[in-house]
Parts: sequence; C-alpha cells; structure tokens
Amino acid sequence: MYNLLVTASDNAWEDGSYVWDRSRIFEHTADEIRNRFASLAPEGIAELCSLPTLFTYENGTDGISRVGRIKQIKQRGSEVRVLFEFDDSIPSITGELILAHKWDLEIEDWEFNRTHWAIKNVNLPEVLASIAASVPPSPVDAIDKFKADETLEELIAAIRRDIKADKHATSLDRLHTYCMKKFTHLLEKRGITRDREEPLHSRVGKYVKAMEQNYPLHEISKRIMKTSISVFDQFNDVRNNVSLAHDNPLIQKAEARFIFDAVSNLLRFIKTVEEANFGT
Repeated sequence: MYNLLVTASDNAWEDGSYVWDRSRIFEHTADEIRNRFASLAPEGIAELCSLPTLFTYENGTDGISRVGRIKQIKQRGSEVRVLFEFDDSIPSITGELILAHKWDLEIEDWEFNRTHWAIKNVNLPEVLASIAASVPPSPVDAIDKFKADETLEELIAAIRRDIKADKHATSLDRLHTYCMKKFTHLLEKRGITRDREEPLHSRVGKYVKAMEQNYPLHEISKRIMKTSISVFDQFNDVRNNVSLAHDNPLIQKAEARFIFDAVSNLLRFIKTVEEANFGT
C-alpha cells in the first residue's frame, strides 16, 4: 500500500507539513482500507507513517511531485496535520508520468482534480522502478541532498522548480552554488584543504586529482574528468556574466539547457562513483 496525497496549493509539499480537513482524508480509497484507518487510532497512524507516500498536485497546479514518508499525524477538531519528509534517493516524478501510469498507481481521473488523501493497495516502489526504467534520467536526478543542510535543501528545491518550469537560464546561478557546496563536501570528506575564496574549477581540479589516485578509471574517463576542470572554469564565467548572479542579460534558452545538462551529467557520474566506493 501507499499514501497518495494530492493538493491544489502551489508548491505546498515544499513546506514539510500540511493540514487536511478531516472530510478529505481517505477519499478514493477501497472501503476495507478506509474502514481500517478511519479512526486514526495510534496503531493505524503508525502504519500510515510506515507507508511510502506520493506527494503530488492537481491538474494546473505548480509543484514537483515527490516520494517520501509521513513522519507524524496530529488531530485537532476537524483538522489533521501531517509532517513529512522526502526520500532524496528517489528522484522527483513529473505529473505527466503520473498521469501516464495512473492505472498502475490506481489513480482515477477525477483524483487529478480533487485535493484529497487516499490509500492505494499498490506496491509503489515497484511501480516507480517500472517508471524509471521507461524514461531517460532527468537532469535534476544528479542534484542530490548530500548532507543535512537547510540552505542546501532550499537550493535544490529552487533548482528543481526552475527546471520543471523549463527555466534553465535562471537555474544556472543556483546550480553553480550547488556545485561549490558539492565539491567542498567531497574535498572535506577526504580531508583535502581548500580556501574559502577558491573558485569552483580549482575545487574540481583537486577532486579530479583525488579521483585519479583512488579510483580505477578507464583512460577515457580520466580524460573526460580532466576536461571537466575547464568546463567548470567556464561555468564561473557563465555564472558571473549571463546568469541571475548579477544584473546580467540571461544566456539564451537552448544554450542554458545544454550547459545545465552537461554539468548534470558530470555530477551524475561523480555521484555514481561516490556511491559505489563510499555508499554515500
């Protein structure tokens, strides 16, 4: 089973909490499942919190659909407040993909036009795996929350909102900041020193040197990684002169997307290597 949470409030799931009217809970849920949880008894709440949860939006609502879990459920009068968190190991999922797989997710057409909380008798991880296998990786999949950091969380959320809105040019300044934080983290994890004012490409260069010394990379991978140092050097120029970092004219749309995708591909490779060697 999984929780399906649908809202008509723009970007509501970015807040980490949500208040439901009691009348909207367990709509579009099979009778036997609804009856099982209707009282919101402690044991029922515990089970609801253990279920994977799909946080999504009504048609025409701004927001990025995510997967996570409910952490806490509290009742007060006719209202029910839920606290939740996303699972950052699971990438966001577009509304189009949810709609395309509505049968597998057991979502009826009207549910895309109704704010409600449903419980579906479906193995959500299996469906998500099937969806992931059917589509190419998203550029934002490489933008992961690599440590507990409120600023990092806000940064990632802003990048994802920009990409969902097809505003790659406006995302480049934030992507640059994300890369600064990412490579700082990677260097710190290895005990490699760096100066606060050290530019992005210098941090990348130190990481590439450490990668060459510690990972059994093929020669072509080493060459691509070395080339990436100059890519990130030019990314500094993009950030300073054609992004929202300053009062700049923005780089044209197609080129902004090309740059975002290129940087994301490098980040995705690094993420894969790190997970294979460090599990993080």
